[in-house]
Amino acid sequence: MRIAAVRPVVVGARMRNWIFVKVETDEGVVGWGECTTEWKTRAVAACVEDFAPFVVGQDPLRTEHLWQVMSRQAFFRGGSSR
Repeated sequence: MRIAAVRPVVVGARMRNWIFVKVETDEGVVGWGECTTEWKTRAVAACVEDFAPFVVGQDPLRTEHLWQVMSRQAFFRGGSSR
């Protein structure tokens, strides 16, 4: 089983939007996640789209590996700068 697509799904609400992440596999299994930053809907949705190429084709059950790929492969890494 491999990740086939990762898509942000924005759901409008009165005061702020909810952003869900739909992860689809090549075997038809679908997973859902949620992410948000207050008042930054478009930025968070774009971030999900930017990270998708890092995980498409990967095994969805290797969650620690996926975390490492997303946190280490981006040009600007998280954490403190040295």
